[in-house]
Amino acid sequence: MNEKMIYCHDGSLAAMKAVKNKSKRWDLLGISEVMGMGNAKYEKKLFDFDFTEIEPMNSYDGISYVGLNKNKKWGLMEVKDNRTPQCEWKLIADFVYDEIDVMLSEIKTDIE
Repeated sequence: MNEKMIYCHDGSLAAMKAVKNKSKRWDLLGISEVMGMGNAKYEKKLFDFDFTEIEPMNSYDGISYVGLNKNKKWGLMEVKDNRTPQCEWKLIADFVYDEIDVMLSEIKTDIE
């Protein structure tokens, strides 16, 4: 799998896309242009670095989470519906966790 979609609302248009780069690591891209119903270009790199793993925890209820592994440490991003295709996002856990399950239990999010 070379692509992972990240949703935060109805699922017709992904807010972000994770793609494998030439180094076989992951870049996280945001919407650069909406081209029509369910179709967009993803050319806006959201971070200046790439990730060894990205684990989307998609929801269609207006809030999703994304586990991000950078240099063998996990962090967590929250993606919220803000009535735009791009959604609003922020890091809610820094890259300090060795395991994603430990991070999720310590953050105590409502992730299923």
